[in-house]
Amino acid sequence: NNYVNYLQFKEYDEVYKEKPFYIATDNSYISGIIDRINIVDNEIEIIDIKTNRLVEKDNLINYYKPQLLFYAYAVEKVLGKKVNKASILFLESGEEVDIDLSKESMNKVIKAVKDFIKFVEENSEIKDYLPNNECFDYCQHYNLCEKMKLIS
Repeated sequence: NNYVNYLQFKEYDEVYKEKPFYIATDNSYISGIIDRINIVDNEIEIIDIKTNRLVEKDNLINYYKPQLLFYAYAVEKVLGKKVNKASILFLESGEEVDIDLSKESMNKVIKAVKDFIKFVEENSEIKDYLPNNECFDYCQHYNLCEKMKLIS
């Protein structure tokens, strides 16, 4: 119902749902699927739809923000047009949260992605992937990190 309510009374020139992308970053390629791209009057907005329980909403926003920034980067690269808005739509509450699309934020995420790719290319031993103390409950590898901390 929250998804349907979100879409009521909105008209777009173009709508792309579950839009796949595949782009080059340096010597690597990244693929993904963007939940929704809306275009109206040549303005582009990206919507990422989340079904999470909203127990710690701020943590969720921080967790998903880099994903939205990278999606905006990918759309701008593929379409050659600026993305005007990127937001998370939390289906549990129907709330839409806008993400900061400043050049500084986007550059920071792109650098982090490139640094991560370089790290993975240069590190193949399990010891190179020790647990991160910044990990939190929503991380998909949280349980593994907790076990690794006991071993190391």
